[in-house]
Amino acid sequence: MNGTRGPSMAMMVALVLLPLATACSANQEASELSPPAKVLTSENLRLAALSRTDLPAGYELRGTGKAMERANTVAKVNAANCQPIADIYSTNPAVTRRARTGQEMYDFGSHREDWYHIYLDAYGSAGDAKKALTALRDSVGKCQGFRIGDGLDFKSVSKALAPEAGDEALAFQADYTMYNIVRVGTVLAVFEGDDVRSGPGHGVVSPTLVQAQTKKLQRVMDQS
Repeated sequence: MNGTRGPSMAMMVALVLLPLATACSANQEASELSPPAKVLTSENLRLAALSRTDLPAGYELRGTGKAMERANTVAKVNAANCQPIADIYSTNPAVTRRARTGQEMYDFGSHREDWYHIYLDAYGSAGDAKKALTALRDSVGKCQGFRIGDGLDFKSVSKALAPEAGDEALAFQADYTMYNIVRVGTVLAVFEGDDVRSGPGHGVVSPTLVQAQTKKLQRVMDQS
């Protein structure tokens, strides 16, 4: 033997772990430097809502009155696993909103009579917005139908193809009404669509409308 000793086991482990520790430290620093998701106010939501000039051709804005009336009730249901869906219409949802705005509009083109409600719901963090959307997603998978105390009655609930918009999205149908929910940071944009001339199962939400609203919402969020 020449008397030269190789590196100790402790040294070899340290050499292996050093790059991992450095990477973790860099990731932590990057996370700490990332700005928190922006929380929007009622005024921000008002600016983010679609105006008449933002609407696609053929659409007409009917204001916020009826949409917000439906969204300003305490909505309790007869089936607990359907409550997150009913919370769309509730003033006291399980995940508290910081602010909300609503609009009603219609499109009577293409031999249809499509009515839409759009709600913009601001939460206190991106985590709260994710929590509300996750609860909705779980509810859609379990809820088979429900009745809200004020008279809204849904005999069936089924998952639908989600739009490609925002950070994440969900779509489902409750009887003849179609819902698209899109998360943009700390805000959920809720789209509700009905074809008032067709029978049950014919509600749609226009992808053009979803894209127009989510893009404007993102723009206001970036500028806030």
